[in-house]
Amino acid sequence: MKNKVFEQVWKPSDGIELEDSALASIKEPNNVSIVAGPGAGKTELLAHKVGYLIETGVCTYPKKILAISFKVDAASNLQERVEKRYGKEVSSRIESRTFDSFAKGLLDQFLHALPEEYKPAKQYEIISNERLVDDIIKGYITDTNVYYPTWQHEYNFLRVNKLLKETRLPLSTFDNDLYYWINERLWNVLLKGKNNLKSSLTFPMISILVEYLLRENPLIVNSLHATYSHVFLDEFQDTTYIQYDLLKTAFLDSKSIITTVGDNKQRIMGWAGALKNAFEIFNKDFNATQFSLLNNYRSAPRLIYIQNLFSKTLNKTSVDAIPAGEWSAEDGICEIWTFKNHMNEANILARKIQEWMDSEDSKPRDFLYYC
Repeated sequence: MKNKVFEQVWKPSDGIELEDSALASIKEPNNVSIVAGPGAGKTELLAHKVGYLIETGVCTYPKKILAISFKVDAASNLQERVEKRYGKEVSSRIESRTFDSFAKGLLDQFLHALPEEYKPAKQYEIISNERLVDDIIKGYITDTNVYYPTWQHEYNFLRVNKLLKETRLPLSTFDNDLYYWINERLWNVLLKGKNNLKSSLTFPMISILVEYLLRENPLIVNSLHATYSHVFLDEFQDTTYIQYDLLKTAFLDSKSIITTVGDNKQRIMGWAGALKNAFEIFNKDFNATQFSLLNNYRSAPRLIYIQNLFSKTLNKTSVDAIPAGEWSAEDGICEIWTFKNHMNEANILARKIQEWMDSEDSKPRDFLYYC
């Protein structure tokens, strides 16, 4: 490692200038939450925070930084950005993973530390399509319930699936509560398999198992603290209750410093169990300092003006974003298009996007579509 840089004189690489709140969030020594809208440079900020922590020695060798994202491309983008800005020596000290990958890695490594009744087979299968769970209920739960003799025709799968995701081990069961009764049997069938069904887990089940694993094995928790001095969570507004429970069990009241980043106006995963008011909950539980990034490097000034208007309708206390980058004040076009039906809409938009890609040498990822 090259010579240590003093914290007072450290600067972002490549001559990049960050807004004051971004720089302050990078140098904040305690838990922080960073609220940043589209185009604010969240990945860039996290990359520079990695650089700061490693180059100044705040993250002391051989400890590492754990960065958790929700999508594979986001995790790889951060790893690549750190290497681009600070080189391979710094990037080797960060593990950038998805939440599912992080949880699965812990389960696979410490599977035998689970009690026998909650231990899946070593070569368990992953259920990626939740609707398959309904088929498993119908095909492999054959018990009789005296309170619900025709239960196979009475249950609602959405309620079953919701309870499956909200389970906190150890399991509770009540024969006179149909959904707890099904949930206990469903967990047993999925964990152990039955007949031609192999041991199978959904990703939410993996996070639930790992949270229980950590809660029952403090030595494993201590090993996480010894490995990671800092933890980043990107797109934090979409963190589910299960994932947040796992985060708390792993790192609450530890010396590992947590940084959460996201946009509290882009919470789109409520249907999947995302936390309500995620940043407020985190700030309270982890005694975190919150920073807001105002610059928007992605959108033209006229578009930011429209975005700010919409933001105010969603949240009256929303702070206006500020155009940043090489823009003219008149840049940006906002139009309203109407269509006869969804097929007409799809055909016209697809054709226009292809024309823009051909004329402007852009790529599909350059287009955002919200409905």
